[in-house]
Amino acid sequence: MVGERIEVAFANGATREYVVRGVYATRSYLVDYSALITWDELESVMGTEVDEATEVLVRTETGADVDEVKTGLLENGVQEEVKTWEEAISSAVEESIETFGIITSISTMVSLVIATVVIFIVITIKAMNQRRQIAILKAIGIHPSTIVRSYLVQVLVICTLGTLLGLVMVGILGAWFTANPLVFPDGVVVPQFDSAALVENAVWLFAVSLVAGFVPAWRITRENIITAMKAA
Repeated sequence: MVGERIEVAFANGATREYVVRGVYATRSYLVDYSALITWDELESVMGTEVDEATEVLVRTETGADVDEVKTGLLENGVQEEVKTWEEAISSAVEESIETFGIITSISTMVSLVIATVVIFIVITIKAMNQRRQIAILKAIGIHPSTIVRSYLVQVLVICTLGTLLGLVMVGILGAWFTANPLVFPDGVVVPQFDSAALVENAVWLFAVSLVAGFVPAWRITRENIITAMKAA
């Protein structure tokens, strides 16, 4: 808290008591987990003149091109290694992206499995409840493939409505997270919805749903007409 007195122990054994003058939040744990003191205070703690630093952080203006800043530092004679913030935390970012990719793949697979099971159950129950009607249709000469196709059309309608509802939800979530981004130690994160990935997932949804709808409809239409009439 601002105004609070704290005691700090340094690596060389020196201890000092300081008054907190301010608290900053850059949303970068590399910076936010550290404390700032004046150069004169540092030399007082070290007991000698300090003319070297292990690391120097350069704050740029908002919207500045960090690559141009890096190039400018090197052109002005800086011999030490210079990294942009993206290069400095590249490994952490890559690990985070990889983790999110794994989570996305798992959630997509789980969603497809759930969709397959739901469509299979819905079509199975519907076909079982309509065994007598299916038997009558077969008895009057309707080909079983025609009956199966009618069920597949129903599956397509369900998938289409589900896809449209999903797109609406994606739009709502996109607007919500844009206004309320997720806060992580490395900064704020706004989920991005890739149009190509949405199309690919929709195609997979239709494919697995058609298979899930075809199996129970095909099994019911292959049932003997007399058996179906008696069982209904």
